[in-house]
Amino acid sequence: MKIEYKNKKIEKLCTQRNLAVRRIGRSSAVKLANRVSDLLAADSLKDVIVGGGHELTGDRKGEYALKLGGGMRLCMTAQSPVPKKSDGSTDWDSVRAVTLVFIGNYHD
Repeated sequence: MKIEYKNKKIEKLCTQRNLAVRRIGRSSAVKLANRVSDLLAADSLKDVIVGGGHELTGDRKGEYALKLGGGMRLCMTAQSPVPKKSDGSTDWDSVRAVTLVFIGNYHD
């Protein structure tokens, strides 16, 4: 899959392990690195079988999240063209390019 980052802060968290450990803790940083590797190796989100992937609702509608542990999540949006289901919702299994938009606990 193709990955882009919403901003430099998110890119640095995903690419600089020491920074990620300081900001989100060792366990979540290890899982973050694994999830990014999983995304890069996948053809589509359908191929990412770990991380408890799920579509978000409410204020985060249009985003998809992977669990990092301890309430932390890696959230992403689909890049254009966004594949759609017949009901108009995003067909996440067919998404082949994402933008990483949030790393943290959106439950806080």
